[in-house]
Amino acid sequence: MSGGENETGSKGTILESDAASVLDVICQVLETGTFDSSHLPKDPVIRKRLEKTVIAIGAVQNFALCLSKGDLDSRLDVKGISAGCLKSLQSNLRHLTWQAQQIAAGDFSQRVDFMGEFSEAFNHMIRALDAARAEMKQRERELSSLNARLLTEVTVRRQMEDSLRESEEKFRGVAERSSDIIMLTDKRGQTTYIAPSVRGILGYNVDEVVGKMPGDLVHPDDLDSVYELIRKNAAGEAKTKEIEVRVRKKDGDYAILDISVSPVIEGGIFSGMQVIGRDITDRKKAEKEERLTRERFETLVKISEMRDASELELSECVLNAACRMTRSTLAFIGTITPDESVMDIITWSRSTMQDCKVAESPLHFPVQKAGIWADAIRTRKPKIVNHYTAPHPGKKGLPEGHVRITRFLSLPILDNGKVVMVAAVANKPEEYDDADVTRLTLLMQGVWGNLQRRRSEEALKKSEEQYRVLFEESPISLWEEDFSDIKVWIDAKIHENVRDFRTWLDSHPEDVTGCAIMVRVTHINRATMALFGAASHNEFSHGLSGIFTEDSYDVFREEIIALAEGKNEFEGEAQIQTLNGERKIVLIKMTVVPGYEQTFSKILISIIDISDLKRIDKALRQANKQLNLLSSITRHDILNQLMALKGYLELSQRVIDNPETLSGYIKKEQQAANTIEHQITFTRDYQELGVAAPEWQNVNASIKKAVAGLLMRDIHVDVDAKNPEIFADRLFEKVFYNLIDNALRYGGEEMKTIRFSSQESNASLTILCEDDGVGISPDEKKHLFVRGFGKNTGLGLFLSREILLITGITITENGTQGKGARFEITVPKGMWRMKGVNE
Repeated sequence: MSGGENETGSKGTILESDAASVLDVICQVLETGTFDSSHLPKDPVIRKRLEKTVIAIGAVQNFALCLSKGDLDSRLDVKGISAGCLKSLQSNLRHLTWQAQQIAAGDFSQRVDFMGEFSEAFNHMIRALDAARAEMKQRERELSSLNARLLTEVTVRRQMEDSLRESEEKFRGVAERSSDIIMLTDKRGQTTYIAPSVRGILGYNVDEVVGKMPGDLVHPDDLDSVYELIRKNAAGEAKTKEIEVRVRKKDGDYAILDISVSPVIEGGIFSGMQVIGRDITDRKKAEKEERLTRERFETLVKISEMRDASELELSECVLNAACRMTRSTLAFIGTITPDESVMDIITWSRSTMQDCKVAESPLHFPVQKAGIWADAIRTRKPKIVNHYTAPHPGKKGLPEGHVRITRFLSLPILDNGKVVMVAAVANKPEEYDDADVTRLTLLMQGVWGNLQRRRSEEALKKSEEQYRVLFEESPISLWEEDFSDIKVWIDAKIHENVRDFRTWLDSHPEDVTGCAIMVRVTHINRATMALFGAASHNEFSHGLSGIFTEDSYDVFREEIIALAEGKNEFEGEAQIQTLNGERKIVLIKMTVVPGYEQTFSKILISIIDISDLKRIDKALRQANKQLNLLSSITRHDILNQLMALKGYLELSQRVIDNPETLSGYIKKEQQAANTIEHQITFTRDYQELGVAAPEWQNVNASIKKAVAGLLMRDIHVDVDAKNPEIFADRLFEKVFYNLIDNALRYGGEEMKTIRFSSQESNASLTILCEDDGVGISPDEKKHLFVRGFGKNTGLGLFLSREILLITGITITENGTQGKGARFEITVPKGMWRMKGVNE
């Protein structure tokens, strides 16, 4: 049962008798995928909702079945968390399918990072496949080389045997048709013959190579290996040998040759060598790039996994990789200020820290004063200097203690057109080139992206922490709420072609209550608990259903309409009630938290208590109305007295010779003047009425102040222990002053006590002022609060009534003549509060 309905219920309410049927239908759908429509409840609204729910469950089941069979093209139009999870699974399976296709096509760079332990297993498989492929290629190369050597050996042996016996020309014909370099040397290694293919590979003519020694063309670092090979062949220790050798080309560059060497034996004596060289420069470059690319990705993966490492530790890891990838010995990373005027070194490479005194502490470089290394910032382009000792424009030298520089490469990393970081490497054994620029740029761009993500995550975390502090400490009532189910409801209605949500909710008011049930309050701050009088979150949660009035649901309805119309903010006034039943007028503001516009899963609600402001506004309006009325009455009364005074003055002039008659007129004139004086004196008090906003005032304190300002004789004033506060005009104290003064004047000689007490009820608070004097006659009671009635000025009780009326408080007298006066001050709900006994 819900909403307090009886057993017969109403449309749209599930009866207890129907609950089992509803559950049976849902269970039947979940277990079999079908249901018996005869088991549906009779109520058309519930039946329609249940049918809609059953259809949605069936759609989700069918979609899940399609996924289980490998059908990744199936569509699911149902919204919600379960549907969203299945759609996400479908998207992941599609992506995995695509990645599998890429792997089948030979792309082993695929990685998965969104499926937990499966991702780790998948990536391990790819790495294993990649390693297996590399090993297979290596074996293929080895087999190819072995086949080549075997083929060469067979060919050479056959040719040597046949050619030496038959014709050397036959060997030369074979050599000159080969695409590899075929060369003959003497026993010292001096070239005696080389095939014409040398021109296409190294750029030399045949006559430019014949007669050359290994030291004339082979890279100095490879000479020892070449001469060791000659020695072993001469000694018969190695009939064949395969090594990689760098050979200088005619243009000064080096080609990498995979050479196979066989000894030439004549008459059983070593006479030289036959050398076959295959150009593997492009292959070695490709292998190098593949290795460097793999290292770059591994470095980026490593730093992405170093979640707890500092930026300094990440930078050191990156610099070590940068040195390896560019074969450099020195490196640094620096960040640039937003105006690109200053660079701060984050860290130096480990080798720099060991050898350079300048690197012992971070440096602060103004770009304007920096040398050629800062050209990368100024030009926004990489800067390569391969001859650092040579003169360069803008070169300003190195600081004392700086490690020696032979060549360097610096490059800028840009973000939105701004230089944000500079990376530099130095002292590569050979010259830097565009390949180094590409490698370092790709590495550093990945590093910068990682740093940006880390900084964004840290900033977001810090922002979230600050938000939480502000949220908790805010003096305004703040709520975090989850409207995601309402988002699903809105989308479903739009899918049903509902466009005018205001009209829809007018005709379906039960949907407002239904949406209210969908809202989940995820967090509230301390100000919220204070506003609603809750001692704990648990107490607040249990009393949540009772704080909303009918007016609150009207505002909630407007919130739904605003969200349905695409608005992310809404503001309105509502009436709520605290856990103890006190009603308050509040200003409610709803804001969809940025980033959650598509789900409504985080909405911030702020509630400001404007009850006092509303009371003040109403009171000031009332005071202004009363002031205008009284001003008009007072002006009229004074004018009447002035007319009377002027009339008696005129009559006095006529009887100036008649002292007796003149004396009578003068008394009338004095009486009119006194009346005018009383009226003007009264306006002095009355002008303060409503000047300031009403405020909460303590009743007992006001009584004590009034007593202190009067001559009490031997009259005792008794005040009960209750301690109420009244929301009233600042002249509220004058009410008690006038009541006590009135009792002192007219209570009689026998009066001994004036008593004040208060009585609470559900609707109001009654403050009683009673005395044991002579009381007030029934005739006087009729005019007691009329302006001007009384034996003194006739304004005291009238003013008291006006003061109270500003905030809706009334005063009456219902005492019994002969037993004492009894004044009742009635305070409406919302205009009083109890502060506790003698607080």
